[in-house]
Amino acid sequence: MYPKFLSSFLIIGCLLFLSACSSDDKGNTNELPEKTLSLTIEGYVETNSYSDVEVKLQVDDTEFYGEVDALGNYSIDIEIPESQIDSFLRAEAIFPVESSIRLVSLLGSVRTLLEKSGKDQVLVRTELLDVNITSLSTALSAVIETANDGPIISQSQYELAYHKIDASVAFAIATSLKMLINDSLYLVENGLSLPEKFVDIYEFATNYSEISLYVAKVTDTVFELFVETKKEIVREEGILASSPSELSFIADSYYLPSQGVRLILRENGTGEINGLMDSVDITWMQTNNAILIEGADLVISSSYNEFDSSYEETHYKISKIKWLSEGSDLDLIVVDAQEYEHSPNGEYKDSVFVDRTDMAIALRSSGMLPISDKIELGKLYSLPIVTTPSEIINPIVEITPEYTVKVLDMRFHGSYESGGNVDITFPEINESGELFEFEKSGVWYLDNDDQIVVEMPNGVKLIYCFLNYEYKDQDWVFVLEDFEGKKTARFYSSFVQNFEDWEETEISGIYQLIDPKYSFWWPLDHYWFELKTDGAVMIISAYDSDLSGSLEDDEISMRHGLWKLNGKNNIEIRQYSDQSYKDCDPLSWSPPMNSDCQLRRVRNWEIFNIVNDQTLHVKSIFQFFSKTKEENITSDSNDSGLILESTLIYHTLVEKLSERPITIPYQ
Repeated sequence: MYPKFLSSFLIIGCLLFLSACSSDDKGNTNELPEKTLSLTIEGYVETNSYSDVEVKLQVDDTEFYGEVDALGNYSIDIEIPESQIDSFLRAEAIFPVESSIRLVSLLGSVRTLLEKSGKDQVLVRTELLDVNITSLSTALSAVIETANDGPIISQSQYELAYHKIDASVAFAIATSLKMLINDSLYLVENGLSLPEKFVDIYEFATNYSEISLYVAKVTDTVFELFVETKKEIVREEGILASSPSELSFIADSYYLPSQGVRLILRENGTGEINGLMDSVDITWMQTNNAILIEGADLVISSSYNEFDSSYEETHYKISKIKWLSEGSDLDLIVVDAQEYEHSPNGEYKDSVFVDRTDMAIALRSSGMLPISDKIELGKLYSLPIVTTPSEIINPIVEITPEYTVKVLDMRFHGSYESGGNVDITFPEINESGELFEFEKSGVWYLDNDDQIVVEMPNGVKLIYCFLNYEYKDQDWVFVLEDFEGKKTARFYSSFVQNFEDWEETEISGIYQLIDPKYSFWWPLDHYWFELKTDGAVMIISAYDSDLSGSLEDDEISMRHGLWKLNGKNNIEIRQYSDQSYKDCDPLSWSPPMNSDCQLRRVRNWEIFNIVNDQTLHVKSIFQFFSKTKEENITSDSNDSGLILESTLIYHTLVEKLSERPITIPYQ
């Protein structure tokens, strides 16, 4: 009986065990627990003598905190699920609430940070400059998030916005923030305290219009302190680095659009710098504090004084560079330089050196775009040049008219593999402002995938590089001109012709000129044209000259003129004035020679393309005519009676608006 009972018990026990196993299998999906990613981030905080500062690292909705030690250093361990590897990480330094200080640094996606941190998974400054949280990183973060129209939440958003920023704006904001932190009482005495509507300085920095107005007030009211604070930022340890991260090479070609130069640093310590009027050989060396540069003394402008027949040059001499941040192919650097005046013929002694400290975009050689992506064979392009290719025909010597051509039309034929011919349109202007165009043929070929060489019929060689930098919706180009061994360079925009015929009935409306230089530095600056259906045009300009934050009646100017469609996609706008330069109503489009109301300004807008049905890419010809009466001119002039004073051929952006950008109080 015992054996039988034992046998039955064993059978029942096995059945229960199998049943339990079966039940467990039903609830088991065979999924392994999600992998956890670990990373340690170590950096420095610009504490500005505050204690009890802590750092917050945020990944999506998850936050990690760490204390800042007496030396300003922090170290924070983070652990997140692998599913968040592409989430973006931002760092914030948290100060006492009453200080109104919040410093920010945008670090990157977790994936990017893990790749940079190496095998030890500890991310330090030598691997990523942005781990330091400072006034500069705060300003840079604000400018990036402004370019993104909101908080950065992905690496792709970060890279796109990073390639659109203006480094000089970031530096100006950083300087203002530094002054708010260190010199708050002095600023309060000068009416420059943090506006009450903002909780902290980062919220203030991301309000583009408010911070723009504030920077204008600061530079107008306490300019010397502003300049000294810029120098202090450069001198202070922990804010800037002497070189890029250890993951990047120093030796490279750097394209600096805001400075107008290309800087080449070779591995052997030699190099070259190319500018608008000059190119020089240089030497460089790395130190613990900066990259030191010798010989980078460029002529950036020149002038001739007719009174004493003297010739004077303005020189720009770079002495050192430091790094703030680096992207995939674009770095942010601070350039220390000096500017001075020099008379090459010895008429005057050199002026004193004026220190210049500027922040600049530095696009590396890897930031050049393939030519096949930017030049479509057979299409018409307006491309920059360095030197005006011709002079005014029969100029009036008493006037010495100015003539500047920044762009030429080009159409490329052939193949990317073997090159081909390029049709180049050369403009010529006579003494009365008449434009003549001549088409000539040149040769083009690719030097490599990202450089196109154009050999002009006059012996000039132009080398074009298209930059991975899109500021204000424009493609930016670097062009190096080589003529008989003399090299000069220019950064400018390029336009492609994608615009068909424009009917005259479609043109009337409001057109606002867009100039990137003025969008931040000139608060409440407006300049627009109102083209009426009857051929009249109203030209309105406004500027907040007293920096009050609002426009008064005397800060708004209104002028008038005429316009007409001059060709398939060419708008001509004319302004007229009397001998005292007061606006007047002409008897006709081209007034007779003896009329008191004469032509003074002419704008020709050739529309190359329209972006988003609103922004016009325009090749503009702007001419100014002298009020000097013809009877006072001894040299021959033509029958038109017009005396040209200047002509400029250049690119501009024009935005078509549905309504006026501001309300005019007295209308």
